[in-house]
Amino acid sequence: MRRIVIVLSALLACMLAGCSPDVTKDVGDENIVVPIFASAENYDNGGGSRGITEMPTGGVWGDDPWRSGAIMQSLPAMIGFEELKMNNFDSVKAEAEERGRFSLIGFDVEAMTDTWRENDDGWFMQYRIWYGKNPVGLIQYYYNKDSKRFSYRQLVAVAPVNIIHGVEYIPTPFIIALEFQDIDVRNLNKVGQFSFGQLGPDGKIEEDALVDWIWLGKFDSQSGEATQGISFNRAWISGRSDKDLFQSFIHADKVRGSDLFDLQDIYDQIAGLRGDRDYVIDTRSEAEAMDDDFLFGVSKYMYANYQNLSRGYEGGFSSYDDFMAASLEEIDEGFEAHEVKDGMRKLGNAVNTNPVIFSWSGGKSAAAQTTGDGGYAEGPDFASVTSREKLEKTDFLEFYDQLEGKEGNELVEALVDAHLRACGIEDEDYIANYAYACLEVPKYDTIPEYIKRWPMEVTSMDPDRFKADFETALKEWS
Repeated sequence: MRRIVIVLSALLACMLAGCSPDVTKDVGDENIVVPIFASAENYDNGGGSRGITEMPTGGVWGDDPWRSGAIMQSLPAMIGFEELKMNNFDSVKAEAEERGRFSLIGFDVEAMTDTWRENDDGWFMQYRIWYGKNPVGLIQYYYNKDSKRFSYRQLVAVAPVNIIHGVEYIPTPFIIALEFQDIDVRNLNKVGQFSFGQLGPDGKIEEDALVDWIWLGKFDSQSGEATQGISFNRAWISGRSDKDLFQSFIHADKVRGSDLFDLQDIYDQIAGLRGDRDYVIDTRSEAEAMDDDFLFGVSKYMYANYQNLSRGYEGGFSSYDDFMAASLEEIDEGFEAHEVKDGMRKLGNAVNTNPVIFSWSGGKSAAAQTTGDGGYAEGPDFASVTSREKLEKTDFLEFYDQLEGKEGNELVEALVDAHLRACGIEDEDYIANYAYACLEVPKYDTIPEYIKRWPMEVTSMDPDRFKADFETALKEWS
């Protein structure tokens, strides 16, 4: 069977009403551009699984149990593209139906071909993500044949069960959403490479790839107990992906979110998992019950375009504009009241720079997040990689030879330089400014560690001016 190719990273969403039935018109010599999935059968997955409650270790993920969780914050299931010459769109659908479910690093994925659409402006494809017997998320992809651009979103429920010192616990469960918006795919001669979050002509990072976390509780690592509460974080990411490598990082200077708050409507969703009025997900059985009904039940209170998403999930999208009208970018007005608008430092959940690499072809990976004292995660930032010991735990040396022999600030600067260039950002001033910000923020001890944020956006302005402005902003902020 010829393997059909399609897209992804960590997990997402739904679709629009009134879509027309499948069209079986002949597309002639016109190519159909489809995404390539990183099927688990293509490389050594270390025998581990990925799912709503487990994160894999070993094989491509390395030995650190915290690495896969860091990588999956921005990793799409899609690793590139392929052009297929088909007689008609139904041929592509037939192949997907023939393939059935396939393993995607622990999850099972299945094409929802009854919602696929061949429209005048391109092709819409959708997949359901399964964990065991439960659907837990979805993947949506739309290729615009006129502009030769794609958009992609995924949404999934996650509640890892960790065991530390023999005790099983669930750190904060969450729903994670990933969206790539109108990304250029003309460069198919470079093994289907696509880039996102690149530096624009104004010297600022373009906001075309976002990752959201809807946190369903708060876990105290000191007491080992979870308490009720809802919070939200959004970050923009930069990176590149192709059939060989995925690399990305998060912009700590471009984060928005909320303090911990109560929302009874979401509490009711949580209580439905438990069968009582307790609003904390703290057992394996409750975590495994976080299916797509729960995911949509929570998401509808967060996203302004939820109705478009849900209708599209049921029936597909009739145009690229319809797909974009279901974007996750717009937050629901009711939830806006909970957002922090006057300073990132008020956020209760940390979002770090989190540089990561995943090699599809090489079967290896790297991440700044590693296991620290007590078995908990530590250092998911560029600035945490200051020693040879830490560097070796991250496995960045597997990818960047220029880090060899460096320590302290020099090592951080070299890692920032290497990784930003790998992610497609090569402007010398921007790289210098980003490295400076990475090293400067940790110096301000008056800002609590768990809520440190950057006080201003990094741009490609003159480095001397940026340093002065950044230092002033830090002092005013702290």
